[in-house]
Amino acid sequence: MTVLDYCCRVQEALLAKRPADPLEGTWFADTGRISAAVTLAFECRDEEALELAEDIAERWHLVV
Repeated sequence: MTVLDYCCRVQEALLAKRPADPLEGTWFADTGRISAAVTLAFECRDEEALELAEDIAERWHLVV
């Protein structure tokens, strides 16, 4: 699995966990952060992308 694949899977899993109020907590901010991680991975900036994606996956207990 590439870093881009991983970031996309984290993004899909995070979007699936949308809370009733998406502005409550960090979900909304984390959707922006994971979008940035996908962009970084697309630009071959794998280290930065992976750091963001792993942080989000841990915080939300995402299994990808």
